[in-house]
Amino acid sequence: MNVTSTQISSTGKTAVQSLDFFVSEHHGQGFFDSCKDVKVGATNGYAMDLIGEGAKNYPAFLKSMGQEKPLGSPFQINFPSSTPPGMIAFNKPPRHCADSDLSSRCACVDCPQICPTLPDVPTSSNSCRVGAFSCLSFILILAYSLCLIAFMTGFSLQATIRRRQERKYGRLTLATETNSETPLSSRSTVLAI
Repeated sequence: MNVTSTQISSTGKTAVQSLDFFVSEHHGQGFFDSCKDVKVGATNGYAMDLIGEGAKNYPAFLKSMGQEKPLGSPFQINFPSSTPPGMIAFNKPPRHCADSDLSSRCACVDCPQICPTLPDVPTSSNSCRVGAFSCLSFILILAYSLCLIAFMTGFSLQATIRRRQERKYGRLTLATETNSETPLSSRSTVLAI
C-alpha cells in the first residue's frame, strides 16, 4: 500500500486523501470470483451489481470499490495493475462464498455453491412395473377404478330400490281407491257441497 496524497481533516489532523493498493492478479481474480455469483436476498439481485456496479472483471470491480463516494470508500483507493520495485503486491489466498471457514462462508440463499444437493435417483431396469405402467401408477388407476365402480353400483342399487318402492306404493294407492267402502254416489255428493 502506498499513500499518494494527504489532506488536513476537520479536526486539524493529517488524513489520507488517496492511496495505491497493489493487489496480485491471483488475489484480485479470486476476490472477484468469490463475489460474482453471490446473491443478495433483500434485493434478489447479485452482490456484484450492488457493490461492484455490475463489474465483469476484477480490475473493474476493484476500481468500483475504491472510488471515493459518500456510501463507499471515504477516500480514493487506486489499484494499479503493476507493482513498483521494492513493493510486494497483496497476495493472500482469496476466500470464497463456499469456503470451509465459517467466518467467510455465505448462506445457501446467497451462494448457490454452498447449497446441499440431493443425490441423483438411480434409474434401474429392476423397477416395479405392471405392463407399460409403473407399480404406483397401476395401483392408483386400480384404486380409482374400484372407487368409480363402487359409486356407480351404489347409485344403481339406490335407484332400483326407489323405483320398486314407488311401484309398491303406487299399487297400494290405486288399490285403496278401488276398494273404498263409500259408494261412488255419496262421494260425488260430498264433493258437490
